[in-house]
Amino acid sequence: YLNARKKKKYYKLLDESENDRHHLLSRIEKNMDLGVYAFKDLDGTYYDYLEILIQIGYILLFGLAFPLCMVLAFINNVIEIQVDRAKIMFYTRRPTPMGA
Repeated sequence: YLNARKKKKYYKLLDESENDRHHLLSRIEKNMDLGVYAFKDLDGTYYDYLEILIQIGYILLFGLAFPLCMVLAFINNVIEIQVDRAKIMFYTRRPTPMGA
């Protein structure tokens, strides 16, 4: 009885791991169908960071003249980061890591 129960449990785990493997492969295949995030010579994240840095420059220049712009820029940066995260995670292929 115990041996049969152990075999049943083993085959159940084997089936679950096969389903997990199939799910992982289908996720990878779906990811390959998405568009490319960055070109070979230019990294896509560079422009995302550049947008935020340019905005910080404008805040440093005009922040004293219009103090509310700091709050608006912070809200914009939070939204920008969430949109970029969604773009990388769901709508484009994830960028390939490269060394400097």
